[in-house]
Amino acid sequence: MGPSFFYKYCVYKEYDDRKALPLFKVLMVGPAADWLESMLEDKTKDYKVLQKAFDERFQTPDVVKFKSAKAIFSMRQADEKNVDEFCESMLKLGRRVEVDEAMLRYAILNGLRPEIAAYVTQQKMTTMEQLLEAARVAELTARNKGVTDNAILEQLANVRSEVKRLVANWDQLTASPIEQQR
Repeated sequence: MGPSFFYKYCVYKEYDDRKALPLFKVLMVGPAADWLESMLEDKTKDYKVLQKAFDERFQTPDVVKFKSAKAIFSMRQADEKNVDEFCESMLKLGRRVEVDEAMLRYAILNGLRPEIAAYVTQQKMTTMEQLLEAARVAELTARNKGVTDNAILEQLANVRSEVKRLVANWDQLTASPIEQQR
């Protein structure tokens, strides 16, 4: 549960600072609980002060944001990943970097496998939902490259074994001189 979820929950439940502070403290686990225990007591009595300190401590550093931004524009859909898995990982990176939806759509389109991206580009989508829908359709209708490649490799292996067999038979043949009878 991230801090933004907690803040939204407090707003939803109409908790004031007096109610939110003890709940905030109770929900701290792992490194956040260790951090809370190490805080000075005067900082843990005021919810706004504690909230600000928490955000400063656990906010995503700029270095991580830069790495995520770089990954957004360099990530490619792997053959074993389907469109939904790829798009979900891209959306997660996009939230971390806080990139706008239009830029994220272009980054996803850039990372899709070529046969899927070609179809999606033709659809002239304007929303993320349209992009996902078009990508799913393209994935279902695009030829399965992995299966085709495996079939070609299998056929190639069969041809090689046949050539080896023919070469072995050729080597066994011996030439004998032709004699003329008089």
